[in-house]
Parts: sequence; structure tokens; C-alpha cells
Amino acid sequence: MATQAANPVLTATFFRDDTVALVARPTEYAIVVRCWYDTMEDIPLPDTGDPLDRQLERGEYGITSFTNGQRAILKESDILLKDRAFRPGDVVKQNLTDVMSGIVTGTHCEVMLEHAITKQPLQGWVDVQYVELDTEVAPGDYVIYGNWIGTTFEETTCVTSAGKPSRIAEPGAHFLIGEKTTLMLSQEILDPRYLAFLGNQERVVIAIKPMAVAISWLAINQSLPPAQAASIPRPKRNWTGRELNELQRFVSTNYDSHRIMERVRFKDLEVARRRGVRPAVFPINRNTSISVDTLIVADTRMTVTVLWQDGTSSLHLSTNLVPHANIDEYDCWCVSRLLCHSESDWYTRPGDQVMYKDEDGPQAVVVQKAFPTHRIMEVMLSKDGTIQTVSALEVDPQGPLPSIYGVRQGDMVLINLENNGEAPPIVPRLGEIEPWTKTAGDGKNGWRTELAKLGLQALNRPDSGDGSLGRANMVEWVGEVITNRLDGRIEVMLPSGNTVIHPLNKLSLLIDDVDEMQLGDWFEAEEGEEGDDEMMDIEEARSDWSEGSWETVDHAEHDKDWAAEDEEEEPPVIDISQPDDVEMNGGEEPVAPGGFAQPSLERRPVVEPTPTPPRSAAVSPPPPPTLAEAPADSPNWERFVIQEQCPPDHFFANKESAVPGKAFLGRLQKEYKVLQSSLPETILVRAYEDRTDLLRCLILGPDNTPYEDAPFVIDWYLEPTFPQTPPLAHFHSWTNGNGRVNPNLYEEGKVCLSILNTWSGDRSESWSAARSSLLQAFVSIQGLVLVKEPWYCEPAYEKLRGTAEAEVSSRLYSEKAYVLSRGFVRHALEQLPGGLEAEVQWHYYDKGVLAKVIRDVIDLIAKSVSEPEGSTAPSDRAIPRLTMGGILPLRRTLTKLQAILDARTTPADAT
Repeated sequence: MATQAANPVLTATFFRDDTVALVARPTEYAIVVRCWYDTMEDIPLPDTGDPLDRQLERGEYGITSFTNGQRAILKESDILLKDRAFRPGDVVKQNLTDVMSGIVTGTHCEVMLEHAITKQPLQGWVDVQYVELDTEVAPGDYVIYGNWIGTTFEETTCVTSAGKPSRIAEPGAHFLIGEKTTLMLSQEILDPRYLAFLGNQERVVIAIKPMAVAISWLAINQSLPPAQAASIPRPKRNWTGRELNELQRFVSTNYDSHRIMERVRFKDLEVARRRGVRPAVFPINRNTSISVDTLIVADTRMTVTVLWQDGTSSLHLSTNLVPHANIDEYDCWCVSRLLCHSESDWYTRPGDQVMYKDEDGPQAVVVQKAFPTHRIMEVMLSKDGTIQTVSALEVDPQGPLPSIYGVRQGDMVLINLENNGEAPPIVPRLGEIEPWTKTAGDGKNGWRTELAKLGLQALNRPDSGDGSLGRANMVEWVGEVITNRLDGRIEVMLPSGNTVIHPLNKLSLLIDDVDEMQLGDWFEAEEGEEGDDEMMDIEEARSDWSEGSWETVDHAEHDKDWAAEDEEEEPPVIDISQPDDVEMNGGEEPVAPGGFAQPSLERRPVVEPTPTPPRSAAVSPPPPPTLAEAPADSPNWERFVIQEQCPPDHFFANKESAVPGKAFLGRLQKEYKVLQSSLPETILVRAYEDRTDLLRCLILGPDNTPYEDAPFVIDWYLEPTFPQTPPLAHFHSWTNGNGRVNPNLYEEGKVCLSILNTWSGDRSESWSAARSSLLQAFVSIQGLVLVKEPWYCEPAYEKLRGTAEAEVSSRLYSEKAYVLSRGFVRHALEQLPGGLEAEVQWHYYDKGVLAKVIRDVIDLIAKSVSEPEGSTAPSDRAIPRLTMGGILPLRRTLTKLQAILDARTTPADAT
């Protein structure tokens, strides 16, 4: 292919958060913050002057230096991998082309250290179990007060500097021990006498202490009787000085990684002495001095324990593993939950409690083992403890939002007094992000200003003292998930470090994601604002960022069709005094009922848009429709028909119908004429005399795609403002809750397409009354959605075409699409779509397409069974072979399809 020749195979080498060394300066380390293959790389960046504010080319990475904070974009050849940090629960592979992945179950990190002040290095690697972060408290830490748990949202710190010793209150953790600073702050925060004392002298930070902390309280102890819990008030937000002694800090011990340039200290002073740590002593006055034993992490290395999908476990250097960056929906391990391949990737692993969905309905199961090459799992049925082998394509690890299935290693959970009220695998989510955390908090009376003043007051009161938080050693009602046991029980680590084991229904998942909650609120605040493409409904935003970029057919040629018709037929007279007749579309020219651009009062000519080629090199748009003579349809297969009544199973049948205006009816007449003459043979459309605002289309899957011979039924609603606004679409998804059949076609019925304005594509690809048509929408779905390699429809995935890992992911996705779409044939024959009953039966029975589908399935299964597992023999077929995970559900579908065909060919009165 030309595209592949221009872009040779290039595999991702570096990943976000990798520690790298610069080839030009090997002793200078940096962290990778952007990668050329990231999904978000397709979103335009504002020009802020930041060196990273441009789109990355293939093979480029954005980095931030640990040494001086400088940011730059470098080529892959300019950097070397130094270390790669993983957390327990991360999904990894030994090679991106491997099918099998694993879960990190444990990490072990060693560090090289040097003194923060003297820069004196310690000899040899130090196990991080002997050190801890040199902080009293930091934003995001869990804190406990009585029967409440919260998270630190902001702090004010006291900074003590060397030179002329001084103390200063500063909001936020902006200083690091050992760094040089002039300590110049704004007068609104800093007492003027300190400004006069310090001037612009450079000083070295020697100590940082918390003076005031703002805490967002998340949840109350769930092991209390309800009446008692209701009587305990929420603690206050701000804590200062010695008040901090009343708070307890929950420090996780499940993650032992440290970053270069982090400040740490030895937990045991005797161990520090034996390792050669010599504190730096700074006299404050005749009787007081500060001893600094803070260390800087100068280098890191990590080894990780990995539990592989086949149940084996092994130890690896982290740099010999790669994160599973392009996780497929049904990659045995995971289902993407919110933003595709971001902070919300979900996956299944041994011990996880998930839902298995087959012909008998959903069943709660506990995963025992996974076989990724075969795409099958061994699960224990929760109802009776029996072990069963199932297809990974029929396992749902997530549940419909907002439900959550099970808990995962690293989750914070509340331990309930009694049953949490849900049947496994569902786990309730508890916790409340307080409203004040969702505001900037700046300004004269903002909460951040208030916190800074409290810190300064505590600093200036001799009796207030420096605060320090204790450890929550006696708390037993909250903890961190350590292990999911194969019997379905959960091992939880308490703040004391002790572990307890509970069944799933004794736990609730603590909601603590402030960033996610704020993101949702910001989107909701902007919802419905016109002209703002960046801020939209949260579900639409998630779709835009993670679910697909859908091109439409070329508009330019289609404009000629409307223009040609304009020559044949005079458009209706437009009464500009009636808003129903003329609507404005964004900032475009007014559009007449027939769909023709109309000059404004200033008589400016309408400028034809420049055609925009499809972004996907793999997708060739279908030919534009032409106003040819109506095709000679079979009496049993009429492409466009206006029926008397809308069928009751139409999704929009119960939607109130408005009285159509002249513009609506005039445009609809033209749309009908084009549909009657230009529909391809594989698309049927039904309109209705009693509901001119509704349509239904049946689109057949194109040959040599995963969707071949499958029926796709989509219902359409034309709003009274049509054609100024695009039609609304609802896709009938018949996947039995087992995921999407295509990245564009959602289970809940959403159709993601630029021309429908459900994806924010280029302006020339969006709906326009002057350029777009219903035919264009129908043909776009068939030609640009139901494609041979649907995986590449995901945003930014097209740029991965030609990489080895993308080929694996694409092949697995296409198999899933094929298996699910065979079920569409079965569903359409068992529950005939209204208004298309005769056509569906004629197509599949009389024309013999059902028999062909059955033969194709039988042949493909036989070919897959006969070939060795993992065969990669070249083939031009969309589905060259199946895994066992695809064969299992497909055999059940095959049995049902054969029974349907046998019943049809057997006389009804046979005995």
C-alpha cells in the first residue's frame, strides 16, 4: 500500500512517564510527557509559547527535563530508555506484538541517593523499603479524622531557608528541600516585613512544614449503625498549626516507586547512619539548629512481578516490559470504560468478579484463568462454584455505567457493617467531592486566599507550632485492595498494614477522583453553548476523544446534484417573515427549503467549500450519488417505499410529531426524489405517510468486511428545523450487551458520524443544509463505518497503521465484529423489523443469503480449527481465521441459524 510505503513499520519505543536519558547529555534525565501515537495527539493545541505546543510527527516524543524543567520535542533517536515505572494492576506485555498480556502484581524499586544540601552521593543502590517521601502531607493524600475519610486538596507550607534563616508561608508545595530560591511572593500572601527582610537574595530551602491544610471529606465510616453515622457531622475544611496533630494519614505501602529528583529520607536513622548519611546542620540562633537529612533520588531501577493470562507468574526488569498501550475492547484482559486508553482502562484478571452473558442470561462469575491466544477464560460460577470455560467476547468486566463490577488491586474501599445491598459483582460507589473543590478558589475571598492567610497567621503565632500528621494505625473500616482471591473474596490492607479478607458484598468503592468529578462539572456547565466545539456534553466529549473519527462522503460532487435539480425545478417561494420557512445554520448563508444556498441581504455570493479528502487512507469513500433513472427493483426488494403507517417498533414512534413547515416539506420532496433514484442496491429506506418526520433504513454489510451479509437497521427522526439541523439517528444494536459491533455504532443506539454532528470533524464534513443529504448519511455509514478494518476508525489509530501492535489489535477487533454481526442475522429473522418483514425474509430465505451465511461460518470454523493456533498466513480476507473465543459463541449462533433455516424449508403442516 502507498501509505505503508510512505510510513514504514514503526513500533512505539517510549511511553508516557518513561524516564529517559538524553543521547547528547547522558547524565541529564527527563520524563516522557507526550507520545506521537497518543489518542489526544489529534486534538489541536493552543499556541501558548510552550515548546511542546505543536502536533507530534511520527516517531517524536515530548519530554520534560528532571534537572531544569525544560520541555522539548525530540526524535526517538535522541533519547535512551533509563527506567520504566509500573504500578500494581498495570497491563503489560513482553513485546507489543504478543497476544498474551499480564498484570503487574508487585513492584520492587531501588534508588541511588545523594544528600539534598551537600550533594554528597551515597554508595550503592538502596532498597526503597528503607526510605519514604520526605513530606508531612501532600495534595491527594488520604486523611482520617474520627469516622471520616477525606483527601488533602491544598496546603500552605512553612519554608525555612538557609543563609539568613527565615520562615515564610506559601500556598501549595512549590519548593523542594535543597533548591535555591529568592522566596519572593506576592504582598497579598506575604507579610510586607518579610519582603523587606529578604529582598532578592538567593537562598537554599532547608525545611518544609505544613501550616494549613484544606481537606475534602469524602465518606463516613460504613461500619457504624446508620443512626449513629447520621449524627456525626462532617469535619471542617481548614486545619492549621497543632490542629494537624488530630489528623491521621493513610500511607499506602502497595506502591514503592520513586522518581528522579524526589526528596526522600530513611525511615530509620540508624540505617541512615550506617549508609553514610551525614546530616547538614544549620544554626537558627544560639540555642536552635535545623538538621537536614533529606536525600534526592538520583537514579532508579525497578523489577516487577507479572501474573500472565495463562496463570503463570514471573519476575522482570521493568525496562524489559512494555505497557499494553492499545488495549482492545475484548482483549481478554480489558474493556475501556470512559476515555479510551486513558486513566480509565479496565481489564479482567484472575480473581476478578465479572458478568458472563450467554443464551441463559447474565451470570456473575469469578475469573480463574485466561488464555489470550485462544480468547477464552476459565471462570467459576458464583451461584454454585462450578468451573466453566467461556469466550472472552461474552465477558463484561465493567457493567453499565454508573454500575461497577468488582474491585481492583489498589482501589480504596470502605468496609460495611452489613451487606452493601448489591448482588455481586456490582459494588456500590460511595463518596462525595465537596462543591468548593470544583472552583478555582482564587480572588479576594476565595478559599485558597483564606487558606494562605490561615497559614500566615499560624506562622506568626508562637503558640501555634508546626503541625504534623499521625499514622492511622487503629482504623479498621477503610483500606486498600491488595488481592482478588480466586474464591471471590477480597484481601484488604488496613491503615495499620494488617490485612483482612471480606466477601465482595461487604465492600463499597470509595470515590476519590477529584479530577474526573471536576471534568464532568466543567462539561456540564458548558453544555449547550453555541459555537464552542471544545466544551460539550461529557458523554459527547468522551466520544469525541476516544470513540472514533468518522469521515463522510465528498460534499462537492453532491452539491452539483442539488444544483442540477434546482435547474429542473423552481424552488418554493420563501416568506422571510416566517421563521419556520428559513433558519440560519451556524454562521452559514440562509438556506432555502429545497436545500439551496440563498444570498444574504448584502447579496454576497455563496462560496463552494473545498472538498476535504477522507483522513483514513484505508477508507475509500463510496461514489457520489447521481440523479440517474430509478433502478429496476425486484417486487420483493424495493429500495425506497413510502408506507402508510410507521411501525410500532420504530425508536422515535412515540416522539411527538410537529406540523411540518413549507421549508421542511419542500426539502423532504427533494430528498425523496434522490432516494428513489440513487440508493445503492444494498440499502433500503422506508418513509411513512402518517409520520413525514420519520424514516427507517436497512443497510447490508459490504462484502469482505466483518459485517458481510449482516443487516443494520437505523431509525431516523427529522426535527422541524430540518434541513437546518441534521437528522437524529438510532442504531438498533443486537449484541446482547456484549459490546459494540463497531466503534461508530453504540450499544445504546448512538451513531457517531461527522455529517450527523455527533463527531466534531472538519467543518466541511459536518451537516450543512446546502451540502448534505439523507442519502449522503446512509451511504457514509455503509462505506465509511462498515469497513474491512473497523479498529482503525478509532481516533488517532489510523496513524498506527503499519505498526506491528496495531495489526494484532485490528485483527482481534474484526473477529469480534464478525461474531457479533452474525447474531444480527439471527435477530433480524427472529424479530423481523417493522415495515421490512417481507424484504428481510425474501433476502435471506428466497435469495439464499441465509444459507450462504451458514456455509461461510461453517467453512471459517473448519479452516480455523484445522490451522495451527496463532497462524499468520497472509490473506486478503477480512476474517482469515477465528480464535476459540470467537468459535464458541459463533457455534451457538450457527445452531440457531440452521434451526431457523430448517424451520423455513420444512412445510408448516408437516407431521
